[in-house]
Amino acid sequence: MKKGFFQYVFIRASLLLIFGSVMIFQSGRIGTFLGDHWLRFQAGGSAPSVDYAFVTENFVRSIANVGIVLFTVGLLALFGVLIFQKHQSDA
Repeated sequence: MKKGFFQYVFIRASLLLIFGSVMIFQSGRIGTFLGDHWLRFQAGGSAPSVDYAFVTENFVRSIANVGIVLFTVGLLALFGVLIFQKHQSDA
């Protein structure tokens, strides 16, 4: 395979790693922001605190899970490229 393809996949995998890491570590901040946004659009701009806590916690978990998936896909792609490139150079 061409070297350009390896560079393309390597860059994309690195971006997935970085973006996934940011989502994992900032999931609390992003989830709270989305929970506040949800609260603003409730009737009268208020909701029971139990509902707010439930919605915010689910936003945080969802964002963290998406970050974990992106991070894992990026990591697997990065290892795949490195192993395949090493295999090509050995042959």
